[in-house]
Amino acid sequence: MELSSKYVGTLLQDHRALITWRETMNCVAATRPVLAHIDHYLGESDFLREILLTLIHYSEDIVLSRPVRPGDSRTIKGMVAAILPHTAGTQIIIRFDAGNHRGVIVFTEHIGGLLRGVRCSDVGRGGNILPRVATSETEKASLWQTVIPVDRLRSFVDDGCTNIVFPIHTSKQIACAAGLPDIILQGTATLAFPLRDIINTETQGDTGRLDTLTCRFSGMVSPGTDRDRRTTCREASAEGPHRALFRSPERCKKQGNQQGVYLSEKSMSEMA
Repeated sequence: MELSSKYVGTLLQDHRALITWRETMNCVAATRPVLAHIDHYLGESDFLREILLTLIHYSEDIVLSRPVRPGDSRTIKGMVAAILPHTAGTQIIIRFDAGNHRGVIVFTEHIGGLLRGVRCSDVGRGGNILPRVATSETEKASLWQTVIPVDRLRSFVDDGCTNIVFPIHTSKQIACAAGLPDIILQGTATLAFPLRDIINTETQGDTGRLDTLTCRFSGMVSPGTDRDRRTTCREASAEGPHRALFRSPERCKKQGNQQGVYLSEKSMSEMA
């Protein structure tokens, strides 16, 4: 199969919904209904739906402008922002802008997926306007470390608690059919657990200071085989009143997931 970058700029149908308590507990749950039924939101586009069956979560970039609160109404607008060739297939990035009932932007998300085995038929488009993904600054001294256990049931628990359901995380048969050796932990889980540690350690639990988070999922986590994933937190220079914190597994520097978190000096928790 192959995919052309001609689909860059394709608009998705708007998604309107009320934010629930469950959705406030996961950083990308608000846009998950669109991704889970992306063929519907593509509307009349001739985008090949079967290609999406090869999709694996590859990257995240979320800029938070206002707190996400349960009971708030949200209108989420989506667009195919980039389609780029990748050594393992094709990378596709979708941009979501979530606004409140007054039309004010609450967050902007660039979510990247890797289409394994799908060849990009051209040089790609849209890569020049994407946010920069975090990179580990290994020369910086370690601030602190944590160990995150990943037992065999972790992906099943995350599937049920977040309501983010994708069978490559819970069915070995489907995971193998997608070209994977076994089930893998959800990208949102590998992002959320270190993020929890950063918030608790650096802001004493004040999620209102979270400004931006970025992550590239360059290494897969197989539940039950990566029980002791040691991660390192380092500080990097950043412009403005932000602090950048990067984490990467000590056990696998080459393939480890790179994560950057930018924390504001002021909390936005009091914003309407």
